[in-house]
Amino acid sequence: MDLQETMRELESLGSEQTRKTFLRHGASEPLFGVKFGDLEKLRKRIRTNAGLAEALWDTGNADARMLATMVADAAAMSWEHLNAWAQAINWHSLVDVFVSNVALRSPHFRTAVETWTAQAGELQSRAGWQLLAALATKTTNLVDAELAPWLPRIEQGIHTAQNRVREAMNTALIAIGGRGGPLRETALEVAKRIGKVEVDHGDTACETPDAAEYIERIRARKEGGMAKAAAVAKNAVDSVKDMAAKAQGVASSGAMNAVANAKNVMAGARSVVSSAQGVVSAVAKKAAAGARNVVSGTARKAPSGVKTAAAKKAPARAKKNGAAKKASPASTARKAAPTKRASTTAKKATAKRGASTQTKRTPVPRAAPASKRATAKRAAPAPKRATVKRVAPASRRATAKKAATPSRSRTGVKKGSRSRS
Repeated sequence: MDLQETMRELESLGSEQTRKTFLRHGASEPLFGVKFGDLEKLRKRIRTNAGLAEALWDTGNADARMLATMVADAAAMSWEHLNAWAQAINWHSLVDVFVSNVALRSPHFRTAVETWTAQAGELQSRAGWQLLAALATKTTNLVDAELAPWLPRIEQGIHTAQNRVREAMNTALIAIGGRGGPLRETALEVAKRIGKVEVDHGDTACETPDAAEYIERIRARKEGGMAKAAAVAKNAVDSVKDMAAKAQGVASSGAMNAVANAKNVMAGARSVVSSAQGVVSAVAKKAAAGARNVVSGTARKAPSGVKTAAAKKAPARAKKNGAAKKASPASTARKAAPTKRASTTAKKATAKRGASTQTKRTPVPRAAPASKRATAKRAAPAPKRATVKRVAPASRRATAKKAATPSRSRTGVKKGSRSRS
């Protein structure tokens, strides 16, 4: 906000009733009559603005100067600048606002106290004593050793000081005594010797408090506050203990309930596991019985042409064993075959002597049936090899053997045999 906008804002916020009140308290024209609450709202909007603060102060308007103290950069103000503002103050209420917002925050506060309290001007001297009171109550910038010398000065000059200066000196005495510690008793003694301080507040309801009485009130309030704080602290401790006890009880009961719930859960889990085991056992038994039924039913229903691996192996083993058993007669027959074949050949040669000489004598056809039988044995299926047809050739061979056995003469020569020459 610039100066013109701020001034328009101040004018819009002013009221005639507040303006009259300020005039009764010693304010001078010009002013709009803006309440302190509205000035505080403007300060929050403007915040710190040193240029605007200087422009507002230079207007001389009482409301503008009060706002200027609120937005000024007190820490950056030089001593010359700070003192110039102090010398331009023309209203005791503006003094108090200037001290709280600017002088108290200035790094030149010690110089300001010493300088202003010694000045002849009523409002400037008031500014010095009000700054001393503010330093004693609102800060720790001045220690007790720095505050103690001011008590004799107050006692010696308060009754002869100017009206608004007397009020400020009485305020400083109350501030130093209300600070507590060793200075309290000293301030009380000074206040009792001073007695009542008379101040003309004009057409207002303001009164000047008795310093000794007010110091005692401050002590009682502090002690009461301390006792109240102790009581509050004790109640807080008791409440914490009660809450801790309740929490412990709740935790204990909760733990017991949790254990009971855990036991119930474990029991339920065991029941579920037992039931599951029973179900699994029953299912396994049913599955085993079903498997046995399926196996037995499959064995009964299997077709004759379908053989299992064991059934397929059995004929092979039987075949192998049968072949081994049949090998003995065959080998015997083969051993006797030369004699039989020779006699048979001799007979056939005699019988066919008269036949054509071109017809060659064929070898004994005994080997062919053997190869045919071997081929038949290899080609024929297993069931056919097990039939009676295999026995017939054996009997025929036996008959042939008997028929082919040559008769021997007494000389031991076979009948009908002829020598080949």
